[in-house]
Amino acid sequence: MNKLLGLLLVCTTLTACAKEAPATQTSGQTATKPTLDAETQQQLQQLLDQTRKNMIFVQGGSYMMGNFTKQLSPKVLKTFSFDTSGDIDPLHKVTLDSFSMSAHKATFAELDIYSKVTGKPRVSNSEDVMRYRLPQSAAGMTWQQAQDYCQWLGTQLKLPMGLPTEAQWEYVARNRGQNVLYATDNGKFELGINVPSYEQQAIFAAKYKTSRTLSYPGQFKPTPLGFYDLISENYEWMQDWYDRNYYAHSPEHNPQGPASGSKKVLRSAHAQDDFYFKYTSSFSINRYADDPVIDAESKSDGMTPDYTNFNHSARCVVNSAQPLN
Repeated sequence: MNKLLGLLLVCTTLTACAKEAPATQTSGQTATKPTLDAETQQQLQQLLDQTRKNMIFVQGGSYMMGNFTKQLSPKVLKTFSFDTSGDIDPLHKVTLDSFSMSAHKATFAELDIYSKVTGKPRVSNSEDVMRYRLPQSAAGMTWQQAQDYCQWLGTQLKLPMGLPTEAQWEYVARNRGQNVLYATDNGKFELGINVPSYEQQAIFAAKYKTSRTLSYPGQFKPTPLGFYDLISENYEWMQDWYDRNYYAHSPEHNPQGPASGSKKVLRSAHAQDDFYFKYTSSFSINRYADDPVIDAESKSDGMTPDYTNFNHSARCVVNSAQPLN
């Protein structure tokens, strides 16, 4: 039953059709309350200190972004399911400036401090998802909530922060553009060793009385660059609008995605069935897309933004060529 519920939740989030309302690109200048009590001020400072500490500097460079799998052996190609939508072709050159990206996805605990400090509603706080809402887990949120949060952190830290572009995310997941298929410590997919097995997820679910297919964030070794859970613990929102044909005309230098669109790009993966997880959903080159807020079809079915976006998380980026730490 846990497995079925997890699959249904993921399928719901990744099959949305039409956007309810346009999402703004820079509306995240959320103000902090004018006065904070001592406890809240301490929590805010701890969040800001931890945010800065978690930022990993990534030296810029060039790489061939997209479907590099034609360079793999024929035996490997027969094993996996690649490029079902055609949106990871063609392979194209991308050159990125240096930047810093968070080692971890944002958690519910961190988003709760943000809400407490700003007075904004807590993310994923509706009744239909409260039983899944664990403080240490990657927070489920809409694209706009993710963008607002990262930009607010940037305002507090006086840094140019926002969501990563998908070119930045893939560059990181592939260890600065190498032909890495799985964004793990060794580039391999090893259930229970560097990615969560379904059994581990079941133990986690039983302990916390939840049916979510999640495990303990940060339990496995990070990638060679120092990033955790790039292959699991929820999809991640990107800055870019989605266009399945964008790679054919993407600029080489610091591509930002199309100027407009109806869906936003998602990267990473949400661990599910072991076979599907390994052979379909967890590749470093995969692209997904969903509505930034909630699609019309889901809304007409009585679903909430919290429910349809509960498997969508984020990690923030600082767009500065200088290391922070």
